Amino acid sequence: MKSRLLQVLPTLLLVSILVFSLQQLMPGDPATILAGEERGDPVVLQQIRNELWLDRSIPVQYLHWIGNVLRGDFGTSWRIRQPVLVLGAWTAYAPYGATKQSIRAVFAQQYARLTGVRIEMSEAGSHFLMYDDPQWFLAQADAFLKQPALAKK
Repeated sequence: MKSRLLQVLPTLLLVSILVFSLQQLMPGDPATILAGEERGDPVVLQQIRNELWLDRSIPVQYLHWIGNVLRGDFGTSWRIRQPVLVLGAWTAYAPYGATKQSIRAVFAQQYARLTGVRIEMSEAGSHFLMYDDPQWFLAQADAFLKQPALAKK
């Protein structure tokens, strides 16, 4: 078992270097591409370069990238800058000692790096909110979609 793992590690390292290299070989400036309509704003471009570590050396960028990949952090989208509504259920976990606050904390941790997140917890839903608590689900979705930040787009 241990020898198989040792055989797989160099392959995974090579594949990760290959994937990272392919991203580096893409034509154009990644910050300009990601900025979309704001590509003419030097402040936005610099912010993207800072957040994605594009202003650092290639080896440093790779180490940062592979560290994020190993943690399961694939980054946030620069193209979709919209408020996010997270609808959660917690009652199914109550028999295991979970509380509404503890499950909310799990959601908050999962979405901590994303700006504009609102977390709402259903009192009646167990797993599938559209089925377990449809009136609450529809009311939350309707209110979210009618908020001014989304209505003007």
